[in-house]
Amino acid sequence: MSTAAIRPTYSPHSVLADVLPCHAVVDVAVVIYGAALTGLAAQVAVHTPLSLVPDRRTR
Repeated sequence: MSTAAIRPTYSPHSVLADVLPCHAVVDVAVVIYGAALTGLAAQVAVHTPLSLVPDRRTR
């Protein structure tokens, strides 16, 4: 048995999208994941006491 038969078909520096066979499904999944991550990150608010921007909660 040769060692080529047990080597993986992907490089050690490949990402999950390179390993999965169906590129269209992977592309759609990456776009949806990126949009969800952006939407969740947009909900994060950092309130600082020295901010010059007025806070809506104080009205």
